[in-house]
Amino acid sequence: MFSSLAFPVTIFRRAWMRPRFRAVFLSTIVLLAASMEPRAASADDPTDRVLQLLEDEATGGTVGFYLKEVNGAVLAAHNENFVFEPASTIKALIHFHAMKQVEDGAIINGQSVTLSTQIPWFTDQTNGCTDTGPSDPSDTDTLEVGLTAMMQPSDNRWTQAMRDFFGDANIDATRATLGMNDTSLNHSLGCPEAVTNPNELTLVDAGKLYEGVANGFLAPPTRGDAYALMVSDGGRIEAIIDQEASSLGLPLSALGDFKAARESAIKAGGYPAPVIHRSDAGWAQLAFRDANCLPEDRQFVFGVFIHGATALAEDDIRGIGTELLREQIHAALESMIGCATSVELTPSNATNTVGEDHVVTATVLDDFGNPVSGVTVNFSVAGGPSSVDGEPSAPSPANGIGMTDTSGEATFTYTNTQASADTISATVSVQPMVASPLEDTAAKTWLPLQASINDVTVTEGNSGTTPAEFTVSLLEPSTVPVLIDFVTADDTAEQPDDYAHGEGQIQFDPDETAQNLTVLVKGDTLDESDEQFFVKLSNVPGAIDVAFTDDTGTGTIIDDDRNGIFSCRASVLHLLSNEPVIANDPDVPCEDDHKALAAVNLSAGLLSIKANALDALTDQTPNQLESALPAAGDEGRAEATVASVTISTVGLQIEIDVIHSRALAECESDAVGLSPHLSGSSSIAGLSINGVPIEVGADPISIPLIIGTLNLNDTVTTDNSVTQRAVFLDTLLTDVIIAEAQANFEGTSVHPSGNPCEV
Repeated sequence: MFSSLAFPVTIFRRAWMRPRFRAVFLSTIVLLAASMEPRAASADDPTDRVLQLLEDEATGGTVGFYLKEVNGAVLAAHNENFVFEPASTIKALIHFHAMKQVEDGAIINGQSVTLSTQIPWFTDQTNGCTDTGPSDPSDTDTLEVGLTAMMQPSDNRWTQAMRDFFGDANIDATRATLGMNDTSLNHSLGCPEAVTNPNELTLVDAGKLYEGVANGFLAPPTRGDAYALMVSDGGRIEAIIDQEASSLGLPLSALGDFKAARESAIKAGGYPAPVIHRSDAGWAQLAFRDANCLPEDRQFVFGVFIHGATALAEDDIRGIGTELLREQIHAALESMIGCATSVELTPSNATNTVGEDHVVTATVLDDFGNPVSGVTVNFSVAGGPSSVDGEPSAPSPANGIGMTDTSGEATFTYTNTQASADTISATVSVQPMVASPLEDTAAKTWLPLQASINDVTVTEGNSGTTPAEFTVSLLEPSTVPVLIDFVTADDTAEQPDDYAHGEGQIQFDPDETAQNLTVLVKGDTLDESDEQFFVKLSNVPGAIDVAFTDDTGTGTIIDDDRNGIFSCRASVLHLLSNEPVIANDPDVPCEDDHKALAAVNLSAGLLSIKANALDALTDQTPNQLESALPAAGDEGRAEATVASVTISTVGLQIEIDVIHSRALAECESDAVGLSPHLSGSSSIAGLSINGVPIEVGADPISIPLIIGTLNLNDTVTTDNSVTQRAVFLDTLLTDVIIAEAQANFEGTSVHPSGNPCEV
């Protein structure tokens, strides 16, 4: 199909000498060939693809690229020996020369060069631009600051400062040392002389620069420092990694180690229109696996250039430069697939009762979490000493071999009849062999039969005994009888006052997992705090080991006695020490009582008292307070009543009809439950003084008299008591009290404040 292309030989030869013609011609041939028969892209050769990227990017000019493995073959090249204007790309030579001086501790201006050395530089935007005379430095800063400014924002003022400080001759000596034979520094970067006196670089020389640094021109620590001061690839390599991993079906989440292992150092440069120069060169390291799945870091130097173009499409020379690495990134990722790099034994930690089967699974994966099948896994078990007698245990079996299936899994089953802590190991033997055996371990704990006792809470009761029912349990049934000792022990509860002592044995027959144990709690009516006692278990040697997950059962005795009692007292008439009618004279505790008297006459000096139908009453609900739980309406009550009373003295006669007093201590319901409440009341049906009637009723009133004061319906209340007096005659000679009722709340030794409404 090429017969119609009748090129004169001499014209073709002349055209072939032009790089642009060669590129177009070869591209045309490639396109024609591709149109005839599809061809799979080479896994190693980015030539066609990168050449197309460069030609799509540049209008006019010359393009080239270069990819070489460090200490290896050239993997792709086009116009690699073409001498182009490098612009800032050549700053890498100055940078590595400076770092070599730091590493060697070179003496300049009488001092050893370090990254902290002060370097004169040019703060004025144009002061660094001169090829004809000495520079005029206007400030100083550290070498580290200057190198960073030169290599990252690519500050040309710092480039000139470095050349002035280190000397072009010394920099050129480094060029020669590295074999950069087609490289020259002819003008100050960023200055007008770039057009008339361009700097020179080839991609082969750029490769020699980065390969020389990788091969020991700089020692590893210095090399790392030098790379750290350079510009990054801007995420371009990582983006390619993600793309190629996706094309291989690899999970992006598994690329962390691969990305962490890769390194790069890049410097790009360029001059703008009307004559456009763009270039980029650098070094990269990728993590490969060799044929035996051993880790193998491979290094590459690469570069691209556009020289003398009139226009650019995207102006991303660094993006095209990193594209040279795409095939190598793909190959590096692909080399890791199917290499067994981890084995995981599950469960990693397990506990079983002796005699059961235990199954472990070894899972073998590659770097991307893919299962690896057909891998031999060797299992072994190291039995620990028995926790019962200290003797070595005997796992059965102690060794085994498995082969991973399509899920990358191999299993192993064993058992142990002794209570011990075993270590299970899984060692992977794979083909190809890895650098060292892959191994994982799992822990296995064999427990003796486990027993426990629960805690019990019982209400004490007021009399007799209440059973506290404990349950002793086995976690799993046994195949032989099991005997367990038990004994009770005091805590705040004491035997025999609070509970009955107990000790003995509990027997579990085969397949039984629970037995009841009863301790009798003794009831009383004494208000006291809640109390506790213990039931302690201990092992009886037998056919099977027993261990206790809880060997102590706590018995809590809830006191159900009230936190206080009622008191009450009723007195109908009180003159001096005379109280002829009293109900529940002791007052504490309140008890049911009733006293009555038809009439009584009392006197004190000129004062005389006549009373008819005297009645005193005290009452408690419930009658047996300590035998019942608190309830609304529980009360202690006192009442005093007299039908009529006449008080006489010289010139005074007081007549009172139907006098009644009442005092009440009662449990009432409220938002929080039951609370104690105190109340008192009294009433007087009729009153006359010297024949003059006075209306009284139930309200308190004080009436002044010649002999003193007559107080009626008087109530006195404290925090825990109420006293109600229907009549209180206060005189200088003596006091007269008629119809007095009292009701109180009384405390106990445990609850001194007293509250019979709660327990």
